[in-house]
Amino acid sequence: MLEAIRRFGVERRWVFGIILGLVTVAFVGTMGWMGMSGPSGAYAAKAGGQVVLLSEFEQAYKNAYRDYERRLGDQFSPELMEAIQLKMMVLTSLIDRKLWLNEARHLGLVASDAEVRDALMGFGAFQVGGRFNSRVYLEMLNRMHTTPEAFEGTLRDDILVDKAQSVVASAAQLTPADLARPAPAGESAPPTDDAARAEALDRKRAQVVSAYTSYLHGQAKVRVYRENLGL
Repeated sequence: MLEAIRRFGVERRWVFGIILGLVTVAFVGTMGWMGMSGPSGAYAAKAGGQVVLLSEFEQAYKNAYRDYERRLGDQFSPELMEAIQLKMMVLTSLIDRKLWLNEARHLGLVASDAEVRDALMGFGAFQVGGRFNSRVYLEMLNRMHTTPEAFEGTLRDDILVDKAQSVVASAAQLTPADLARPAPAGESAPPTDDAARAEALDRKRAQVVSAYTSYLHGQAKVRVYRENLGL
């Protein structure tokens, strides 16, 4: 069960997709929540030339914690969050994001204003009758205690992360072994060649991105400020 819950958190991409959580959970980030403490500007982690502020971490952690609480319902408990090491899951995702943003800049990638606008228009939380509504957008940001500039800056970074990962994932090459797998449970035969190839390629790309993320961590010499995180 714990492994399934961990995968749930990873698949939701707590931080790479943090905007999706922000538009559904409004909160005010205050220090000292859930055992975390430190002065303004204190660090949660350093990774090479990148830093994760404690306030950044706390905000992301509260978002993830409350999303789990809402989705798990009666199965939720603080002890369960400790068991799945939610704090480290969130911190790792924040570090990943910083490293991938840095990689995007090294690759010379950019997120245009048009791309940011298109992504913004696609958020269902900001739509009325299937169309983007600026009043709803501004009201939602006000509830989140943020500004359009800050929100759209985060969205621009999300686009850059996705672009950098896509560049790296494009190096994935399938081998015959990647396509050799048994039929899914309940089916008498494996999927068609096209379906199997598409599924295998998705898996391989995810593996390439995961391996490259590990490489970035190794190059960055990550330091975690465990005393600030209550770990």
